[in-house]
Amino acid sequence: MSKDTRSTTKGIKVGVNSVTCCFCDYVPPAESVPKDILPAMNNCRNLGYICDGCLRSFDGLKTLTKPILDKNDEIELEIKKISEHTTALCKDFCELKQLVVANGDRLNQINSVDNTLDKSFDNFKQQMNESWTGIVKQGIDAVKNDVKIVQRTLEVVNTIKERENNVIIFNLIESNRKDNDSVSAILRSLTDNSIKDDDILRGKLMIPKLHVQLLLNSPVLSSKTESCVGAKSVIAKFNVVYQLLSGGLDIFLLCETLHGSPEDPSIQLAMPPGFSFLQVLRPHDPYHGGLIVFFKKMFKARKIEVPVFQTFEAIIVEFSFKRRKVFVFGICRPGSKLVTSLFFGELTSVLEHLFALGDGLIVAGDFKIHIERPGDTHSINLLEIFDSFQLTNVVNELTHNLGGTLDLVASTPDIPLSNCRVDPSGVYSDHGLINVSFSKYNNFKWFCDTCNNVSPDIKSSTEIDTDLLAKAVGRSKQELMIKIDGLTDASKIIESELRNIRCAVKLNDEKLSNINHAFDEMRTGSGANVEKKLNDATDIEKREKNLVLFRLAEGDGDKEPIMTIFNHLTRNEVAEKAVVKVTRLGKKQEKLNIPLLISLDGVESKNLIMDNVSRMKSLDDVLKGVWPSHDLSNDQRDELKKLINDAKKQESVSGYFLFKVRGPP
Repeated sequence: MSKDTRSTTKGIKVGVNSVTCCFCDYVPPAESVPKDILPAMNNCRNLGYICDGCLRSFDGLKTLTKPILDKNDEIELEIKKISEHTTALCKDFCELKQLVVANGDRLNQINSVDNTLDKSFDNFKQQMNESWTGIVKQGIDAVKNDVKIVQRTLEVVNTIKERENNVIIFNLIESNRKDNDSVSAILRSLTDNSIKDDDILRGKLMIPKLHVQLLLNSPVLSSKTESCVGAKSVIAKFNVVYQLLSGGLDIFLLCETLHGSPEDPSIQLAMPPGFSFLQVLRPHDPYHGGLIVFFKKMFKARKIEVPVFQTFEAIIVEFSFKRRKVFVFGICRPGSKLVTSLFFGELTSVLEHLFALGDGLIVAGDFKIHIERPGDTHSINLLEIFDSFQLTNVVNELTHNLGGTLDLVASTPDIPLSNCRVDPSGVYSDHGLINVSFSKYNNFKWFCDTCNNVSPDIKSSTEIDTDLLAKAVGRSKQELMIKIDGLTDASKIIESELRNIRCAVKLNDEKLSNINHAFDEMRTGSGANVEKKLNDATDIEKREKNLVLFRLAEGDGDKEPIMTIFNHLTRNEVAEKAVVKVTRLGKKQEKLNIPLLISLDGVESKNLIMDNVSRMKSLDDVLKGVWPSHDLSNDQRDELKKLINDAKKQESVSGYFLFKVRGPP
């Protein structure tokens, strides 16, 4: 890194009327040092002068190291969180393993009891060919279905009865009059005054009212003072703006000015001598919204052209002071629009472009977001955006007469704001007046006693090897990222094992529940169908690892297109060895594709395939029309047909709604 050196005349005496750089002993020309600074420097050892060359090195090192240290702290925190999460997963993993072992022991006991019951079931089958319990149950189900149909019919009749006295009026314009008055006038006109007001029980508009705020909730900036003014419009309160500008403001930002045109005479009436302005109008609606920036002509200012945003109005003005530039970003979000992700996206896009310019940035405006609410989602998102761009908000008081901190003023670290004051709301409008200040000088820094003691060591250093520092930090960051990747992979493996264990536990619980239900039926004397249910449970257990693939064209080898489909559905997570057996369900026919029965190695593979069955639509044209299904038993097929028929009936009755059968068998 090159060092900025300056030669000085030997023997020059540094007196009370001059200053010296606290790093390189450079003495600046006397005319470049403000006279009001010298007494403060002679009386305060914590205030030091830094020349331009040392200032670049000082700010460069500070800018380089601070984000790196902050990022390392964040990475260490993430590693700690991942380690804690991994420990918790391992603990859950051990507990689930114990549950699986316990369920396995219970299933073994049940299997032994099952073998003992087989002989009893054979004798029971010979004695009872038909069960009165089954007949009575069918009768009860039929009665329940009839009751449901009658209940549904009564509900429809009651709904029609409730609505027959109602009238809906469309396209009724909202006004300051009450809705009941408007409805009464219409109904009396239609019935020749035969309907009285007492006959109208309730009048209600079916469209919610929208309230558009047209007040000027205006953050106002100043290199000396920065304010927030509220007025109905700059046209109505130009005298107020004139008084504020005459009171010593340097830069004045107004929102929702409603001025309609840059040639509006009220703008000229609002400006004292020596002031100029820049403005923007709301597209397609110039007499609503609008922003104006008043500033003293002594400042060089130009408006940065920005595109039209959908969620807010914005004006960006670049002010050029001596040896520095400051961007003022004024923003006003209409209260008639909801806060959406598009608002935060557009705001982030603007801040990214302004932050890339590297100059000072001040953001001010009416955001209409309650940042005083710590748990509010919109408030959290806005403050996170501010933090990511190193913006510090200085408004911490209520700015609206109904409560709420809606107007914000924030700046980057190189433009520190001070003397923030929020005047009471209701004086100029429903928003309070905000005043803040910032300095135009950047060469003077205040040092605490600790930094003063360290400064000689910094001064004696002739070179700061930033490349070496960057390489060391890069290596440290790379090592941390490798550790994080390792922990992430381990966490994914543990989560996959946990999913498999939960699936196995769920299946075991279902089997145990079915067997317990069979025992209960046997104890209550309704055991005629126990053997059938046990056989059905065994059949379902055999089929739970199977899939049926329909409409797949027959060829020399079926496994290749099957794996193509499975890889597409699961993103190559199902291996070829997971397919245990492939069988065609029937004899080969010329114009008919026989369904395929596919046996898999486990329920996990089958569930993974069926969970992503919606991806079948994006297959190649050759495989379009192919569709997988569960391997259902006869009872499950009958139940599915019944559900489909019920859905069709409901769809035909409603006429408007679409009914579908979803979920596993």
